[in-house]
Amino acid sequence: MMMRAVFSLAAVALLAACGETKPPPSAEHVAFTEACTAGGGDPAMCECRAGKIDALVAAADVSPEVQQAFLLQEQGKEEEADAIMQGLPPNVLFEQPSRIAEAQLECHQPS
Repeated sequence: MMMRAVFSLAAVALLAACGETKPPPSAEHVAFTEACTAGGGDPAMCECRAGKIDALVAAADVSPEVQQAFLLQEQGKEEEADAIMQGLPPNVLFEQPSRIAEAQLECHQPS
């Protein structure tokens, strides 16, 4: 009985170590990727760009409002995106889009 418990614990630990997965992409991530590819973007590039925004939002380096504005812009909804951006404090308006642009440059790096 004791051996079975030890093997069970070892199996659980092994599965936990091997089964580390990242959470599913956000709804905004999926929508951004779809809009980007529908606009003719390379699917891998679009996925990378969406992932960079998600990571910045998760790290609280970019607000969900700025993420929403970038999504709307990608969907061609410029006026809605502008309305969000115009409502932001000046420091957010200048800093957060720059963070996104800088992060997304990594998507353009040759591998």
